Amino acid sequence: MRAKFLVYSENRSAWGTTTYQARPVTGESEENKTFFRTTPAGEISVTVKRSETEASLKLGVEYYVDFTEVD
Repeated sequence: MRAKFLVYSENRSAWGTTTYQARPVTGESEENKTFFRTTPAGEISVTVKRSETEASLKLGVEYYVDFTEVD
């Protein structure tokens, strides 16, 4: 299953970690309208420590999220 999420929150801690929160996109574009109709409601929270990983997530940016079963 592929979903599309928007990072809407970035919280930096005193311990050197950053927590990002993302929610499903809404109907801004035609693609987002399609994802909005088919993406389950919910929220994703990701906490990262390394600066290399942190740089790959940006506040206000939309990301595809793929849920693929592991054999």
